[in-house]
Amino acid sequence: MVVVQLNDPDPLFWVSVYGSCALVPAIAFLHINNKPLFYISLVLCAIAISVSFGGALEYTRHFSEESILMTMSAHKLYLEETREFFGALITLLLISVHQFILSKQNTK
Repeated sequence: MVVVQLNDPDPLFWVSVYGSCALVPAIAFLHINNKPLFYISLVLCAIAISVSFGGALEYTRHFSEESILMTMSAHKLYLEETREFFGALITLLLISVHQFILSKQNTK
């Protein structure tokens, strides 16, 4: 997923978001404290969600006419922003659930 972001207009940001989020479970698997990375990933996801929220909101006006899977064009930037919004939201939920499960396991 991270490599796919290299063709994005802002690749450094999106590679940072998805790369850090991919490292959260990988580092936990190695039994290394991943709390700092988790919080960095959390902040990056929150920024990504807030940056792309406007496009996702715009898409709600075109929801019945256009699929989110349509090809992106310069006239419909909200399609890409909607994909980015949901990608960041899903990533945020996954790393949060992972961290929650990890904290429950560590309390046993």
